[in-house]
Amino acid sequence: MGERKCREKLALVGRVAEAVGAGDESATVTRLLVELTADFLEAPRGSLMLLDDHQELFIVASVGLDRESARAWRGRIAQGVAGRVAAQSTSLLCADVLADKRFSEGCREPLSVRSFISAPIIGKNRVLGVLNFYDRLTPPFDSDDLDLVGAIASLAALAMEKLILARNFQERAADIEEANRRLSAQDLAKTEFLTRLSHELRTPLNAIQGSLHLLRDERVDDVARREEFLDIVATETERLLGMVNRQLDFLRIEDESRMLRKTFLSLDGILREALRVTPEQKAARYRQLAVELDIPRNLEEVVGDKILVGQMFVHLLDGLSAYLSPSARLRISVREQEAVAVLLQASEEVPESVQDGLLAVKNIYRSDRPEESVKFYLAMKVAENHGWRLGIGNSEEGFRISLHIPRAQAIRRDTALAMVMDRALGFVAEVLGVDTCSLMLSDELTGELTIRSALGLDDWIVRQTRIRPGDRIAGWVAQEGRPVLVKDIETDSRFARKNLQGQYRSHSLLSLPLLHQGQAVGVLNLNNKKNGEPFSEQDLALAAPICERLTQLLEKTAYSCDHEGQLRDLVAGLDALLTAEQRYRKKNSRYADLLVRVLEQIGASPREKTLAPYVALVYDLGLISQDERLVTRKRPLTPVEALVVRNHPQATLDILESIEFSQVVAKAVLHHHERYDGRGYPDGLAGDEIPLMARALAVVDAYCAMTEDRPYRAALGSVEALRELEAGAGSLYDPRVVEALEAALVD
Repeated sequence: MGERKCREKLALVGRVAEAVGAGDESATVTRLLVELTADFLEAPRGSLMLLDDHQELFIVASVGLDRESARAWRGRIAQGVAGRVAAQSTSLLCADVLADKRFSEGCREPLSVRSFISAPIIGKNRVLGVLNFYDRLTPPFDSDDLDLVGAIASLAALAMEKLILARNFQERAADIEEANRRLSAQDLAKTEFLTRLSHELRTPLNAIQGSLHLLRDERVDDVARREEFLDIVATETERLLGMVNRQLDFLRIEDESRMLRKTFLSLDGILREALRVTPEQKAARYRQLAVELDIPRNLEEVVGDKILVGQMFVHLLDGLSAYLSPSARLRISVREQEAVAVLLQASEEVPESVQDGLLAVKNIYRSDRPEESVKFYLAMKVAENHGWRLGIGNSEEGFRISLHIPRAQAIRRDTALAMVMDRALGFVAEVLGVDTCSLMLSDELTGELTIRSALGLDDWIVRQTRIRPGDRIAGWVAQEGRPVLVKDIETDSRFARKNLQGQYRSHSLLSLPLLHQGQAVGVLNLNNKKNGEPFSEQDLALAAPICERLTQLLEKTAYSCDHEGQLRDLVAGLDALLTAEQRYRKKNSRYADLLVRVLEQIGASPREKTLAPYVALVYDLGLISQDERLVTRKRPLTPVEALVVRNHPQATLDILESIEFSQVVAKAVLHHHERYDGRGYPDGLAGDEIPLMARALAVVDAYCAMTEDRPYRAALGSVEALRELEAGAGSLYDPRVVEALEAALVD
């Protein structure tokens, strides 16, 4: 290899390494990696595939492939070229498929190709995926190219490991945050419990105390009077016992069932986390116990509360380690049949006297009950709250714990809906700037509206609220299929009523229907704007297209809950969307106001004007995947930094993918950095080839950017900014749109 070629390849490796460090979003990093390498190799097509939990390959980034086809493609280990590369951890080079006897049937993954290079992406002790480049025939791929792609694959492995660590950290941080939230809620519940208990016990205790005082009084010798006092003592004692039992019921762990935060769980992951072992380990030690693991790959996920299920297994392991001798062995196995069965089989028995008391309820509150037996009881209650069956007892092989987890489709559907809607509602709250909101769906049998997801509402309101069509505001919205904007609930003649104290600090609200084929399937309720202002017509205009996306999301969820991988992708996409929106800074409503007015001036379609407020608040979400210093840097950007910046429209589409279905929105986002003279990006469109919404957005974005302060410069005045736009009319911007902005600002 010549010295010049060597320098060029080293430069490419340097640019790829720079790209790996330039972003913290996997979609951005992987796309840059594929684009840079494909460009250097002059390969018209390329892809980066990763392995999922079920050992299936899927495409996360590609060049020259149809976007939808790439997303839909799946490949299995040891099948096809990429599957063979992943299974054998060995690179493959084919200069011409037609002339290579190894591929007499051709190569059709993910498309029919004539030549390819495929290299495994190998992380720490495992294959993470495959890097592929296709269809360079002149000159053909050679061994030097294969070595280069192998080096790039190694960098890709480092990038993936870094991103996986970051994702795991975020998930663990979210778990800790949720655990802390629950502890706070439990502290509040305990305070309320003690307050209520003191009030309720005071009356019967005072009555008993008074009666006993009189019974001790020797002057009260009338038998009838003494019987009366004894009756009071008996009645109040019975009343007191009833109160105590009710309060104990309140405290019992069953109350956790009302706070379950169900999600889809990997039993393998939960058990390994409890044992603190890696995915590769088949054996472990828990305290003094030697533990053997027999957990098959590709287990179907189960539905449960991640924190509670993890605690359940820890309780069981703690209990076992207390009752088994140091020489005992424990085998944990999982099997899938009509239900999922988890078996914890010990090599020795426990005494019958101990076994009989492990799950006994009657002595659970006795202070002399061993702590280890309480752990078994708590584990049993967690299982019961999930609808699972926990069995404990001696067998011929030794002490055994069995857990039976039913596979109920309805549970999976409800859990999928809760996971998706909770995240979607978080996005709604961020975009619309509200502290309190709820999503209500119609019951399929009764038609009543129930709250399926909420922010800022007490749990008891969420559990108890059921509204018939036509009743109250939400019921009216569902029945009429029309939104309602209430600026003051106490003075609105349609729904005049007093503001609910405690839950709402504002008298203003928005309620919008979720329509499917003209019928309301749910209602979105919005309250308590963060800025304290009443809702406006502009808020209503922004909320309307968001409701359309929520309806589409409901349909997507109904389909995805039967396809585990798709549901996982959907939830991960919504997590990324919510994270991006929380970090996004372009939330000034003037972007939306100006865009709507400009579109009105140039005669845009009603649909474009309806979507404009929403587009104006999400079109640059992809910027959050970049280092903020890139957009504030005074010195010229390096080629890689420029590529990172130019990638943000596509990054925005990736972030919006979980909720976006409109081509109008997608094209506006993707092409708002095209130039009117055809020298923009990503596709070099010119003139009327650029979608109208994108042309309008480019002008509004530039004007708002110029008239806002930046770390590296002060804001321009409106007149000066308009002069800059006029100077760019015909080259950077559509002249008609610039004129429309000037007219909109005058209006």
